[in-house]
Amino acid sequence: MNKLTFEIPGNVQPQQRPKAATRGKIVTIYDPKESKEYKKYVAAVAEKYALNSLITQEIKLTIDIYRPLTQEIIKSHNKLTAAINGILRPTKKPDIDNLVKGIKDGITNVIWKDDSQVTELLARKWYGESPKAVVTIEWESIEGLFIEALFFIPKNSKRGGEMADIYRNVLPKEVIESLKASDIQEMQEIEDSLTSNCVSLIIIGFVWAVLLIAFILWTNKFTLFFLLVSSLVLIPFATAIYFSYKKYLKTLKAIVKERDVDERKNA
Repeated sequence: MNKLTFEIPGNVQPQQRPKAATRGKIVTIYDPKESKEYKKYVAAVAEKYALNSLITQEIKLTIDIYRPLTQEIIKSHNKLTAAINGILRPTKKPDIDNLVKGIKDGITNVIWKDDSQVTELLARKWYGESPKAVVTIEWESIEGLFIEALFFIPKNSKRGGEMADIYRNVLPKEVIESLKASDIQEMQEIEDSLTSNCVSLIIIGFVWAVLLIAFILWTNKFTLFFLLVSSLVLIPFATAIYFSYKKYLKTLKAIVKERDVDERKNA
């Protein structure tokens, strides 16, 4: 699971009601100036934390909004302490959904592709000495989706069928469409690392098995036989993971190659 956290300094501007302008028989709906300017500000802040490509997976979004301290709170030591410690919380307008709206709209097309990708939202209002919003975005990486695909074969896929068909069914369409050569290169580096780790695991399992066999023959303590069996399990497990990832990477390369060929034909 990937996580990105950043702050948007300043008082959060609530989303205002859209305004309408009539020109003849045409009615145009538009954002009020304050809401429009705040979304531009959010986008400018988010741009500093933008990734190499837009997130296309489903997203868990957490937004903590720190509202300015009121004069009533500032004048009371007890209330001020309670507010700073998160015991006293803002319960007056603006509504929290109006505060969140401008932030989500501002981040769209900067960090994620569409705010409809947000499948889980946690929004909280607090008092703070410095008004701001703290945004936390969590999403599953392509490698995480690989793990899901590795242990899940769709019901409409036949065992022993083409891996490409299996992964095309498991991976979201948006993920496949957003794949770039740089993503493949990154996964190639992961494969190289995985190769090294799997080889090390196989060697360790083999050496451990040899030592256990020697110890069992020397001491005649066959109760250690289960340890031998458990160590031997490491070898096929590491091998299975390695070759499964190689098939996965090969499939993604093929998908990207096919897409690039189609784009050149349509150009």
